[in-house]
Amino acid sequence: MFQFKNKSKAHEYLYIEDEQGLLELIQMGVVELHPWGALVDAIDYPDRMIFVLDPAPEVSFEALKLAARDLRRRLERKGLESALKGTGGKGLHITVRLTGKDNGAAVKSFAGSLAQEMVTTAPAQGPALR
Repeated sequence: MFQFKNKSKAHEYLYIEDEQGLLELIQMGVVELHPWGALVDAIDYPDRMIFVLDPAPEVSFEALKLAARDLRRRLERKGLESALKGTGGKGLHITVRLTGKDNGAAVKSFAGSLAQEMVTTAPAQGPALR
């Protein structure tokens, strides 16, 4: 366990220290792991940002692919490289490696403004997106 203080409150987080810890979680039937976006010794400074594209049931996979391409192009225009990964279900994750120099609030603000930019500038949903 790792204890982290934020705004004068202590929070405890579970993290994996080694391969044995991962194997023990697998043995306990853990289905899905979402790694924290920062190193334990720099928890306030993310070293990755993950955009989770988890569509509603009525959204086609073609529409999801268009959104993923759009997001990756926007990231590229901002000088950020990204990697695409399937979630095992219908969703996609787009991961961006960060330098770990910006704090979590700045990263969250950037991600939120990029998402809002996509909502504002994306074409209205039509037959091609369903």
